[in-house]
Amino acid sequence: MSAYAVLRTRLNQYFLLSYLLILLTCLGFLRLTDLSTARSTGFALAVYLSYGALYLLPAWGLARLSLAASRGRWPGLVWTLAVLGTGLIQILLVTDYTVFTMFSFHLNGFVWNLLTTPGGIESMGGGADTELSVAALMTGLLLLQGGLLVLLLKARFLSRLLDGVNTPRLRRSVVGALVVLA
Repeated sequence: MSAYAVLRTRLNQYFLLSYLLILLTCLGFLRLTDLSTARSTGFALAVYLSYGALYLLPAWGLARLSLAASRGRWPGLVWTLAVLGTGLIQILLVTDYTVFTMFSFHLNGFVWNLLTTPGGIESMGGGADTELSVAALMTGLLLLQGGLLVLLLKARFLSRLLDGVNTPRLRRSVVGALVVLA
């Protein structure tokens, strides 16, 4: 297998692992959902499974575009874009969950304005400690995504396990199911 094909395969595996991590992150939203009927449970599961993949599409597309444009000659760029993209998605999802649990609505223009306007965080009772905690959480989420990449690239058993799962037929089936669910 060529170096390009190996890099493409590992990139797909990284995004599969990131998808599973996104599902763990979004589990909190699922717990806040009304699961009292089969219909609402089915809808919640469809949204949960499909949105996790949809959230990753921009980062996956950018990483795959950089892979194709560089023809695999710049793996550092590809991995940097993959980790930063998935890390940013994790940060946004954790932020959205936090906002939702505090205010019962998702990120929107009002919340964004509060978070980015000087004095906005202080108006909600936050201060330097809050900003430090948020910075530490963001750094931790980026390190988590980077650690996931290191684990994939260094732990041969994991890449071999995922090689068995990463078949063209399974990929087509998963993409088809996600399209139907979305």
